[in-house]
Amino acid sequence: MSNDNLDNRIEQERPTLTADEKAAMLRAIEAKVVAPTLSPYSVFLYLQTKTMTGVLVALVLIVGTTGTVAASNDAKPGDLLFPIERATERVQLAFAGEAREAELRAQFSAERLAELREIIEEETESTEVETTASSSASTSASVTVRESGEERIARAITAVLDSLEGYEDADARVEVLTKLQTDIDHVKIAGRSDSTVNVKTEDGARVQIKDDRIEVRDDGFRLRIDGDGEVRLRVGDDSDDDSRGRGSDDDDDSDDDSEDEFRSSNSLQFEAEADVFFDTTIVEIEINDRKSTFETTADTRSEVIDEIVSRYDVDRAAVDAVLDFEIEDRNSRSDDSDDDEWEGEDEWEDEDDHHSGRGSDDDDEWEDNDDFDDDSDDRDEDEGVAVKKFEVRVEGSTAEVRVEYGNKKLEYDTVYTTKAALIAEVALRTGLTSAELGSTLDLEID
Repeated sequence: MSNDNLDNRIEQERPTLTADEKAAMLRAIEAKVVAPTLSPYSVFLYLQTKTMTGVLVALVLIVGTTGTVAASNDAKPGDLLFPIERATERVQLAFAGEAREAELRAQFSAERLAELREIIEEETESTEVETTASSSASTSASVTVRESGEERIARAITAVLDSLEGYEDADARVEVLTKLQTDIDHVKIAGRSDSTVNVKTEDGARVQIKDDRIEVRDDGFRLRIDGDGEVRLRVGDDSDDDSRGRGSDDDDDSDDDSEDEFRSSNSLQFEAEADVFFDTTIVEIEINDRKSTFETTADTRSEVIDEIVSRYDVDRAAVDAVLDFEIEDRNSRSDDSDDDEWEGEDEWEDEDDHHSGRGSDDDDEWEDNDDFDDDSDDRDEDEGVAVKKFEVRVEGSTAEVRVEYGNKKLEYDTVYTTKAALIAEVALRTGLTSAELGSTLDLEID
């Protein structure tokens, strides 16, 4: 018998199972196998496995972002992460209530001042070591920094000034500026006798920082804080500079020229009064001793200010600061618009009359170091002019002001109710200094 036949015979004799027999045998085998006990935590483990990847990704993002924000808290003006810190602060301000916003602004200003002090200290340490190695000069009371340090300090000063944007409390703003003046008063630049620093804020204000004062110029006002804490404010329109004569002071080399520029060319003497009658509104304007009168249908303070701004091209803030707005319970009369009835005719001191023909340098030269020389000459002119009375009574959102100085009297109502704003406004109207007014102010709040 061949092998092929044998294989065929074996294949034929092999037992075969039907489909039903195979199924029955499989069930019998499965019945013999013990099924594992299901863990009560199996569902949790299953879900944890599915979500673990997403959780890990979120955790990495949160930890990474938190670390960046935390690191930015240590950043100073000019550092790479400082914009992140500023952005974080803006978010906090956006979600803060009115009271909390004031607290945050004060906190951020304090942080900017602290950062400025740290930068001055850092630059001072490196500069002092470098100077000691190359010079045997005696130690000076002032702090000398390198030019690279000057740039960092200028950035820090700008950050402090930017933090004041949005301040509602004028007193708090002046307090921060005074602290800033104190911090930078002793800073000198290596190899330079002039330590003036010029910076611009984010909103375009121009700031000049000198050894003995800070000067801030913005549209419509000019603020000066002297080293002794005296604050001077001028409200006006710088565009008026170009309309003044130039050259009449070429032969005058007196030391008070630059102060004259501050008092005449950079402050627009401006006064406005609006009387609202049943039938019309009469507005009287005085700009640098030039008076004019017009009638309008505007019957609210805001509308009158808009009308004045459109007619005379002056800054709105300047108009708002000096406008005497009154509502009369009658129709107008022919004599209501007579210039002779101008109530504020003698409320202004003619402190700049002797400068009326004198021009000013272009505003682009605002960084001139002599812009604000000592005002002793001008004060000599005012000798004998003492503040006899400065009384303010605040009722709600308005204040009634009474001032007697020299042989003049001033009475008017204003919307300003804070001490700093009232002193600044009266100083603007009278030409008196804030120190004189502050020492005599009798403030009554009902």
